[in-house]
Amino acid sequence: MTRNLNAQVAQKPPALGIPQAPPLVGDTVALALEAQNWLVELLKINTTNPPGNEQAAAKYIAGILAKEGITAD
Repeated sequence: MTRNLNAQVAQKPPALGIPQAPPLVGDTVALALEAQNWLVELLKINTTNPPGNEQAAAKYIAGILAKEGITAD
C-alpha cells in the first residue's frame, strides 16, 4: 500500500502578526495622534520634586477622561 504524501499548497499562509481582514474599529490613525498629543501635553507639566506638582497632572488627565465620558476619582 503506497500513500501519496505530496503536500498541497493552495495559498501562502499569512505572515504572523498581520491580520487577514481590516480591523473592526476602522482607521486608528486619528486616535493615535490624539493620544500622542495628550501625552505630549502631559509631559509638559512640571511634576519634579521639590515642590512636586502632581495635582496639575492629575487635573489634566481628569479633564481628558471627562471629555471621554469617564469619571475620575
